[in-house]
Amino acid sequence: LSALALVCCMAVGFAACKPQEQEPPEETTYTVTYALGEHAAQDAQLPAAQTAEANTQITLAAAVSAAEGWTFRGWTDGTKTYAAGETFPVTADVTLTAVWEEVIPPAPVTYTVTYALGEHAAQGAQLPAAQTAQENTQITLAAAVSAAEGWTFQGWTDGAKTYAAGET
Repeated sequence: LSALALVCCMAVGFAACKPQEQEPPEETTYTVTYALGEHAAQDAQLPAAQTAEANTQITLAAAVSAAEGWTFRGWTDGTKTYAAGETFPVTADVTLTAVWEEVIPPAPVTYTVTYALGEHAAQGAQLPAAQTAQENTQITLAAAVSAAEGWTFQGWTDGAKTYAAGET
């Protein structure tokens, strides 16, 4: 009987020593969230957070609308700036913040209109002062100047057209 008991114990012992099947490790997932930063338009919509498995890539959210005087340049993780729609490697939870660039308007273009008396101005005629104006604005041309004897002032010319004194 003792031999039979030993066999049963061994059978029970081996059954208890059987290796257990291991469950596969859980996939690690991370969340990518977005922050608008300080120059988003008041009605800008915060992109939805994205969840992805570790070591995969996601496509970054589209550009968000900018406040007046600013333009959206991309998303930054604090190390690198990525364009909207670019792929981003997910290796940890991260918040991507919008990057903004100030729009600097070009300096206004100005022109100076100068006057020349021409050959037939009266001796001692005064040359009108030059006028400065921004592009696409109008000026009022100088008054007529005295003409030499036998001549009449006809206007001011730019070489292509003659304009009357006082014309805009």
